[in-house]
Amino acid sequence: MPTAQPELQKVARYRGLQEAVDELERELTVRSRCFPRWVTEGRVSRSDAIDRLDRMATAHAWLESLCNAAPELQATIMPKVVTSSGDTTDTKPF
Repeated sequence: MPTAQPELQKVARYRGLQEAVDELERELTVRSRCFPRWVTEGRVSRSDAIDRLDRMATAHAWLESLCNAAPELQATIMPKVVTSSGDTTDTKPF
C-alpha cells in the first residue's frame, strides 16, 4: 500500500545562504557522478548533461560570491519570504 507523501511546500523552511551553497555543491557532486552513466544509458544527452552541470556550477559560484559579500549587502539583496502560514518574514539566518 503506498504511503502518503508530505507536501514539501508545507514542510519546507527558509535555510541560510551557506546552506543553499552547500546543497548546490552536494547536487553538483551527485550529478557529476550520475550524468556519465545516464548519458551511456541514453537517459540524457551528453550536451544536456554538460549544460546542466554548467548551469549548476554557475548558480553555485553566484551564491558562493553572495555568501562572501558583506553582511549589509546580503541584507539588501536577500528577499523576504512568505511562510506556509502566510506571514512575511525576513530571510536573515536565525
